[in-house]
Amino acid sequence: MIDTEKYDYYVGDPCYVIDDARWSEFCTTLWAGQEENTKSRGRAYPVYIDWVVRCCDECDDNTFTVEVWDSPGGDGSWNFTNSVKEMRGWIAGTDMGVDAGLLAIVPYGAISNDSGTVSDRDDIEEMSNLGILFTDEPHLETGEHVTGNVRLNDNDEDNVLYCGNCSNQISEYDEMWCKDGNCIGCYSCYECECEDEEE
Repeated sequence: MIDTEKYDYYVGDPCYVIDDARWSEFCTTLWAGQEENTKSRGRAYPVYIDWVVRCCDECDDNTFTVEVWDSPGGDGSWNFTNSVKEMRGWIAGTDMGVDAGLLAIVPYGAISNDSGTVSDRDDIEEMSNLGILFTDEPHLETGEHVTGNVRLNDNDEDNVLYCGNCSNQISEYDEMWCKDGNCIGCYSCYECECEDEEE
């Protein structure tokens, strides 16, 4: 069952939630931030975009900071089904689909009902189909230096596995078993003790 509590942050591809009519403005601001970051820090991400939103003609502008990261490998999906429900401030959603090659932490106020994807930003079920929702500001980190390439609130993405013997990160194909099935390990630590017993 999806909690009906109000969320404060969306984590996922910003292309799903930024006003469609302003998407090119968002990208232009992002590219300028990437260029500035690369010159000053030697890496493009994260980019912090001060996104100005006007609710209505009579209202003052509101500015929200959108934290943008690249999605390693581009488009696809990053799943946190195994850990997200235990994360601080989690409301709904278990994975982040990607179509623009980006992941972002987007405050509620910056989310537009005119994004081309969102028809009602207050519909928790609709929003959780696009990304992961939180009441507390989450921590996102992506890149080749990150275990599994994407971490959310210090949790690995679901496809990250660790060897039960040495705790090294492994892929599903890195586990080895002896012919008797008694000894298990990864390429780093595997040793069959059965062979020693036979001698």
